[in-house]
Amino acid sequence: MSELNEVVFKVSAAQLEKRQQWRRQLEERIAREQLEKGKLSESVAEVVKASLERGEPCAYYGAIGGAYNDIFQPTPNGLIYKVKNSVSGDEIDLTDFDTVGDIVTAIISETEYITLLEWQQSIEQKLGCIGSYIYKFSGTTLGTIIQVRCVETLEEIDCTDYDW
Repeated sequence: MSELNEVVFKVSAAQLEKRQQWRRQLEERIAREQLEKGKLSESVAEVVKASLERGEPCAYYGAIGGAYNDIFQPTPNGLIYKVKNSVSGDEIDLTDFDTVGDIVTAIISETEYITLLEWQQSIEQKLGCIGSYIYKFSGTTLGTIIQVRCVETLEEIDCTDYDW
């Protein structure tokens, strides 16, 4: 359920399944590459190796993790949805204009929404019209970082409520 002062992004089960399959394949490739390069500490290498042996590949991205960015861009045709691995640069476009999403995947909370709204109002004063925005959600082990970029001005804001 959505509160009045938050932004919610929904995707379909099919999109989430494609995301999961893509991520699993990518994690396996990256984990194997990390082990081959031999630059991981012994303890981290053991964890990565064990994840591969279990069939649940998990590459190492540092102490806070956070290699995957979910990127949303609302358009008149529907929601553009992409996922990018910020470490490897791999990206998948999961956009499906024919399907209405029913699973909430990302939320901008009330506190973050207020910060975002004030920033968007300043952008729209500069533009003299409503702007278009791209929303990027980066999950970490501490919480989710939310960055928004205006398509027209290329200005960005980090509206994350870091009260984790």
